[in-house]
Formats: sequence, C-alpha cells, structure tokens
Amino acid sequence: LVGRFPRLPSLLPLLPLPPPPGARRVLSSSLGMEPVAAADDCSHAAASEIAADRMLTTAIVACGKTRDFKRAIELLNSSRVNAYGLAAAIGVCGKSGQWQKGLELLRQHDAKAGGAVELDEVCFNAALGALEKSGRWQEALELLNEMRDLGVLPTTRRLVRWSSSRTAAPRSD
Repeated sequence: LVGRFPRLPSLLPLLPLPPPPGARRVLSSSLGMEPVAAADDCSHAAASEIAADRMLTTAIVACGKTRDFKRAIELLNSSRVNAYGLAAAIGVCGKSGQWQKGLELLRQHDAKAGGAVELDEVCFNAALGALEKSGRWQEALELLNEMRDLGVLPTTRRLVRWSSSRTAAPRSD
C-alpha cells in the first residue's frame, strides 16, 4: 500500500466514519509501523482498500469547498484511481470553473484509452455537472451522445437539472 497510497496517513483524519475494525492496524502495518498477524491480513486488506478509497474520495470532495481543483487532481493522481474519486475530482473541477480539466480527467482515466477506470454513469454525470455549471451546453450534448453510444444513461435527476438549466439559459444565436 505504501507505493499506491503515499499520503494515506494524512488522509486518515478526513474519513467521516471510523474505518472498519482492524483497518487502521492494517494500514499502519502496510506503512511499516506495526506488525499484523498473517491470519488477519486478507480480511483486513480488503477493508483497508475500501477505507483508503473512501478517505481519498472524501479528501477530494473537501477540495471542492475551497475550489482547489489542482489539489483534487494531485490527490487523485497520488493513488489508485476509482470511479468515485474520479467523479469527485471532476466535480471539483466543475465547481472551480475548470470544465476543460474535468473532461481531460475523464478522458485520461478512461480504461478504453489505457486509463484505470471503466467509465460509468457516476463519472459521466460528474462531467455533465461540470459542463452544466460552466454553461457549456454544446459540449454537454456531445457528452450525452457519447454516453448513448456507450450504453451509459445519465440519471433522471441529472437530465431534469440539465434540461431545466438549458431552458432557463439565454440562447446564443
């Protein structure tokens, strides 16, 4: 875990709920702080993966409070990327007015393009949200077409928000 989660000790306090039993012990052990019994290793390793993913996503979401998209991207790239962390970073980019960075992250981490994440509705909805916040309707339509081609459907909530925002927006003729 040390190589995949170099900043893990600093993220532990950001976890909103206590980690699963034994997760702190496994994380500490993985970082070379204390030994863990071999019998506990398998069950707690899975728990530590989940806890680490949650901590990472929570830390990225926290960057949205200050609109610190650079820090969000740095956190995302500091460990194993998952769909929720990616969506959180895209969301921070959207809040920061950096929709281009959000789309860049989406493309960069797409498993079909050699990235680590199989893009799903969570990732695409985050990108749609970033485009919506920036008023980028043409790009949002293109992304919706891409989603349709891939068989990924946006959530009903996202479509309602998007269409109501679109009808309220002034037309650019």
